[in-house]
Amino acid sequence: MDLDFEIGFELIQKAYKKEVYNKLWQRWLVDYARMDDKTFIGFEEYKNELLKPARIPVKPKAKTKKEIFEQSDRIIEAWKKGGCK
Repeated sequence: MDLDFEIGFELIQKAYKKEVYNKLWQRWLVDYARMDDKTFIGFEEYKNELLKPARIPVKPKAKTKKEIFEQSDRIIEAWKKGGCK
């Protein structure tokens, strides 16, 4: 077989996409058995929901000692004024 690299890559991608589609279809069929009128979701919507990019939570940046002390001072002042109960 004398195939161009791009053609081989495209064939592998196409096979991978088909395999993912088939696995999603099988998964949807399993979930479909448990669906009722209220929980029904069509296959395309189901597929789109599962294939959307994952949201990775962003860690808040670490506070400096100064920021921590300032926040604690605000909390203490609010507590002294009766703002914290």
